[in-house]
Amino acid sequence: GGAIGGQRVVVSVNDGTVAHADASDANHAHRVLGVTKTSAGASSSVRVVRSGILEEPSFAFTPGAVLFVPNGGAGVMTETPPPAPNFHQIIGHAMTATKIFIDIKTPTKRN
Repeated sequence: GGAIGGQRVVVSVNDGTVAHADASDANHAHRVLGVTKTSAGASSSVRVVRSGILEEPSFAFTPGAVLFVPNGGAGVMTETPPPAPNFHQIIGHAMTATKIFIDIKTPTKRN
């Protein structure tokens, strides 16, 4: 696969690699693995946090905010639910501005 950014939502790909998650791609709806701990180059291993706490000084979330799979290919978590007709999937919530709790929920279709 291609390079993967750190602290990004990723999905599994059929060839055994990962890609940045995108709520506008219906094929990603049931393939979300978690959030990358660090970045990785093409053909390199990447650590994915599937549940629990992830802390990152560059995060700037609103404490208590719900975090979603983003609408777009960069995999950057968002506090804004993606617009219809994309799928809607909660990744977790912000405990503080720089600490999140990953708790991936089942995706739902937005109409």
